[in-house]
Parts: sequence; structure tokens; C-alpha cells
Amino acid sequence: MKEGCANELLNTYRSPNGAFKVVVFARNCGATSGFSTQAAVLDGDQDWGNESGNLWIADGNHGAAPSGPGGGPEVRVRWLSGQVLELSHHPKARIFKAEADWGGVHIVYNAF
Repeated sequence: MKEGCANELLNTYRSPNGAFKVVVFARNCGATSGFSTQAAVLDGDQDWGNESGNLWIADGNHGAAPSGPGGGPEVRVRWLSGQVLELSHHPKARIFKAEADWGGVHIVYNAF
């Protein structure tokens, strides 16, 4: 974990087949940066290592997107199948990372 950063787990979503899980968390790296919302895909039995998100990272774009739980923008997670994941976010969220695939999981992004 980057020194000076703190993560707050917001939710965990398991895939229907249990092979994967998504952890959604708020990350705060101090006074010079705002809160971000991040998501990481892990194997179903893997522990979350308290690192930055390997899948999706966004912030509220200086207030353009409303804050969700944890202070960053809201993200909605839904497994469409055991290998297809849907992440939905506010259209004005500033996206820093949005992976299309991770370890056998395909990710679809939508705005709400």
C-alpha cells in the first residue's frame, strides 16, 4: 500500500460460481488528494491485500459526481455470469483506471 494511504472496505461481491470476488473500497491518500472509489477483482479464496484497485479507480471529479459511501463516487457492481462483471458509475466521475479484462473476467462498464 502506498505510504500514507488508507483503505475502507465498502462491499464484497462474489461471482455466482464462487471463482471470483470483487472488493469495492474507498481510498484516501491524505490532504492533497480527494477520496477515490476503487474496485479489485480477486480469486474467490484470495485475501484482499489492502492495495490499490487492480480493476477500477475513480474520483468525484472535484464534486462533479456525487459522493457515495466512503466519500468517492458510487459504483454499482453486478455479476452477469461467472465470468462477466458489470460496473456502473456516475457519468461525471473521473476515471483513472478501467480494465476490460482481468484473469478470465470480462468487465462491462455503464453509466447510471
